[in-house]
Formats: sequence, C-alpha cells, structure tokens
Amino acid sequence: MVSKKSEEFICPICGEIMKEYPYAYDNKQYDKVYYKCAVCGHKEVKIV
Repeated sequence: MVSKKSEEFICPICGEIMKEYPYAYDNKQYDKVYYKCAVCGHKEVKIV
C-alpha cells in the first residue's frame, strides 16, 4: 500500500511507514528501489 508520498510504503509486518533505503548496493539500478522499515527493520524492493 502506498502512502501520501510516492517514496513511502506501509510495512506489511508492523504497519509503519517504510522509507527509501539509499544504502543498497544496486539501488536505482535496473529500476529497483529499496525500502526499509525503521521500526522492525523489514526491507523490500520495488521495481518501478
């Protein structure tokens, strides 16, 4: 589920907002964008 800002997603584990994780080695390559939850640490990749 997408929240108000396009770069934030709702974490499927705890329900908090996930923000873009800029430290992934292939972030934004091959149209991949990584997101990480600040509360539970869950990471997810979205292909744009």
